[in-house]
Amino acid sequence: MREEFPGIANELTVRMVEGATHAFDWPSPPPPAFSPFAKAQTGGMVTMRYSAKEAEVARLEMVEFFQKRLK
Repeated sequence: MREEFPGIANELTVRMVEGATHAFDWPSPPPPAFSPFAKAQTGGMVTMRYSAKEAEVARLEMVEFFQKRLK
């Protein structure tokens, strides 16, 4: 991402969450659905699972981000 967005590279943070799926922060995620973009854009079913722990970490990171930038 730093190469794609050099103007803001020093502001970028990426945190990979092992096992995370789409909607990991939704307490009631939707059922599995077909996505044409899944599996390297060949299409496939996408399972969505909630993770209370990772949702809380993501929420705290988001709040911190906005608190720093919206003073």
